[in-house]
Amino acid sequence: MDGADRFMFYGLLLVFLLLFAGAALALVLG
Repeated sequence: MDGADRFMFYGLLLVFLLLFAGAALALVLG
């Protein structure tokens, strides 16, 4: 992978983790 592919991969991974954390918080707090 070159720099762009790696950046895109980590960007998608970060978004996925944020969505997962948001869902977990919604279940815990909701």
